[in-house]
Amino acid sequence: MDEILEPKEVAKLLKVNHRTVVRWAEQGKLPGFKLGDLWRFRREAIEEHIRQLEKGMTTFTGASPEDEKTTSKDDSDTLPSDSNNQDKADKS
Repeated sequence: MDEILEPKEVAKLLKVNHRTVVRWAEQGKLPGFKLGDLWRFRREAIEEHIRQLEKGMTTFTGASPEDEKTTSKDDSDTLPSDSNNQDKADKS
């Protein structure tokens, strides 16, 4: 059976805050599952997700690369917070 990780352990692997891991899981950006109200992650699923991201087989938004080709705006290299900051800059 795969090793089951807590958000803090995944955060350490990815070098992000544990709240970021939970948020990404809630958004479907990381493979995980709820055990009651607690998020848990299979180490192998996280490692496979990273491999797929490296190969370009999946995107951080969860869409396949083919799905992203149909969008009119290419913001695949920005996180949602980046686009919010750009919107604020545009309004200044």
